[in-house]
Amino acid sequence: MEESGQNDAERRELRGLVERIKRGDCVLVLGPRLAVRPNDPDRRPFDELLACELLASLGDQGGLASQPPVSLRRAADRYYRERQDREDLELTVQEFYAREAKSTTDFHRDLASLPFRLCVSASPDSLMLTAFQEAKKSPFQEAKKSPQKGHYSFKQTSAAGLSSPTSDKPLVYYL
Repeated sequence: MEESGQNDAERRELRGLVERIKRGDCVLVLGPRLAVRPNDPDRRPFDELLACELLASLGDQGGLASQPPVSLRRAADRYYRERQDREDLELTVQEFYAREAKSTTDFHRDLASLPFRLCVSASPDSLMLTAFQEAKKSPFQEAKKSPQKGHYSFKQTSAAGLSSPTSDKPLVYYL
């Protein structure tokens, strides 16, 4: 009996969530571990792949890079300490994410088909933005969604050019 009551409560909660998503009342929040290459059978997150790339460029053989999961924070710290060049580190990270900029996953496409207006991302990848760009406004229309992109910057406060997000013009906001 108790299990049946729990299942009913879970079903009601799930139905409520589905209804809130349909109304556009939910904010989609994505963490960094969801950013993976579409065809990677191991589904290693971008932050781990980037950490391995940073360490490999330093000649790390059998060190930190061979002990999964590899910490991006520790790899970036080591890279900076050895190279003493913050700009080089920033450019390396930008180049890594630029190589992945046009890719997305089925998971992200499925999320983009839902009427989310706002997506907050804790990763600089473009997987959700690309998925929104590929998504149709509705199953009955050929028109594509027109996502907006914004980001937090402690150096400046600007939301220039951003309109109020809608399910047809969702905002992907990068932390």
